[in-house]
Amino acid sequence: MPIFIVKNNPSLANPIKLDKDDEHHLLRVMRMKPGSRVTLTDNQGTLALACLDHISPVVLTRLSTSQQPPPPPLVVCLPLIEQRHMEWAVEKITELNAGTIQLITTARCQQQTLSARKMNRLEKVALAAQKQSERAWPLQILDPVPLKKLLVAKKIIVVGTLSKNGQPFSQEALIDRQPIFCLVGPEGGFTSEETNLLEKAKAFTINLGPTVLRSETAAMAITSITQFLIFLQH
Repeated sequence: MPIFIVKNNPSLANPIKLDKDDEHHLLRVMRMKPGSRVTLTDNQGTLALACLDHISPVVLTRLSTSQQPPPPPLVVCLPLIEQRHMEWAVEKITELNAGTIQLITTARCQQQTLSARKMNRLEKVALAAQKQSERAWPLQILDPVPLKKLLVAKKIIVVGTLSKNGQPFSQEALIDRQPIFCLVGPEGGFTSEETNLLEKAKAFTINLGPTVLRSETAAMAITSITQFLIFLQH
């Protein structure tokens, strides 16, 4: 069951009210009745089980609360690919509980800029995925930056590749590497110049397998692998 995000009530104090869109979803889509149980979050790690007391206006009463740990310090660096593929990647990366998506541009990206409308769409996809996966923390999506600028400002830790020179990925690769930056290339891969930049930045390159992966598939794969290794560390 999807969760509902409560705004302007960080402690989830009773009585609890929802915004108009969530009220509509609660009553018209989910067809909740008085006495129904609803899961809420303050978007800062608190989850609450609440009871729907009234429907006109909608009023909920918190019954119990629990805390969800924040997402691991994982930043997925996603190139600007076709919009529908980016939306799919954002949805899955949100469900996999990464903390941040950093959009990047490279020489072979299908687009070098992202309109406000498209960015807004990605944020809506992330929000829907957060609610569906009962995630109590938002996914942060950062505006696109060129790969070269990112390498200057940040230390890329893990680069997904099809190169036979890629190293096996292990827990040892994550030791003392916080936050963890995972980077995948666009369709067509990195140029030789970009590969040289990554080598100079001492990026840790791993092989994601023998088959050619779409960028969004590679992003999901590297996120899943990294999350699993982080889980083993704890």
